[in-house]
Formats: sequence, C-alpha cells, structure tokens
Amino acid sequence: MRPALFAAGFFFAVLQFSYYLLLEWRLSSAWTTYALLTLGWLAGVWAGLRLKPGRDLAFLAASLGAYGLLSTTSGWSPFDDRLRPLFALCAGLSGAHAGTFFRTAYARLQDARSLLLHENNGFLVGLLAGFLGFYGFGWTFSLWAPPAAALLLAGLRRRA
Repeated sequence: MRPALFAAGFFFAVLQFSYYLLLEWRLSSAWTTYALLTLGWLAGVWAGLRLKPGRDLAFLAASLGAYGLLSTTSGWSPFDDRLRPLFALCAGLSGAHAGTFFRTAYARLQDARSLLLHENNGFLVGLLAGFLGFYGFGWTFSLWAPPAAALLLAGLRRRA
C-alpha cells in the first residue's frame, strides 16, 4: 500500500503543477488563475471526501479526462475568459479524485499518520519532478506526465 500512497502523492503534484502551467500559458498569469484552480480543486476534494470509499480508480480516469478536456479546450481558444467555469469544474473533478482517494486509502489503512506521510513525500517528489521535467522537456512533459503518473498509480493501486 505504501508505494501506492507515494505514487498518489506524486500523481497529485504532477497533475496540479501541469494544470497550473497549462492555464498560465493558455489563459492568464494573473492571481485569479491560481485562485480558480485552487478553489476548484479544494471544492472537489471536499466533495470527494463525502463519497463512499472505493471509487478512487473511477475518479482517477475522470481526473485524467478532465485534464485532457482542459488541455484541449484551452488550446482551441487561448485566453478566453468564458471558459473559466469549465476549467474550475475540471480542477474540481480532479480534486474529487483526491478526496475519494484519501477516503478509500484511510478506510483500508486506518492510519492517517502513515497515509499522509507517504502521500506527502510523493507529493514533494512530484513537485520537484514537475519543475525539473518542465524545465528539461517543456510542454511535452506537462502534457504527458499526468497520464504516465496515473498509469503508475493505477498499476500500484491494483497490486495493493
């Protein structure tokens, strides 16, 4: 279970970093873009924590779909403020995956300390990987790292 917790933190960090960079590039670098993503994500986490445990793999797929939708629509119409509600919903759906993940992992582990330790360590490594990956490979990394991290998480999650 511990590798899956680490992989989840890594995935959440890479996904959040990629969301942020994508919207900074295609929407705006104003503080409102960061606020939009943060509020959408946190609202999704709140909603996901209220769902029954056991749906985290379905929400993993939905989270990737939301990131793909945001990536596609922001590319079709860059700097279009009318798409902000859609972008907030995409971030919220990804945040809901985080909420369902924590609910499911806690139900299985019954140890919040270990859960948060491993997930947070993965998150820190994911933030560093997101920065270094973007620095080294640019947008290619930001577009393909979330799906790659999701595949890793899904594989480890099935083994746990």
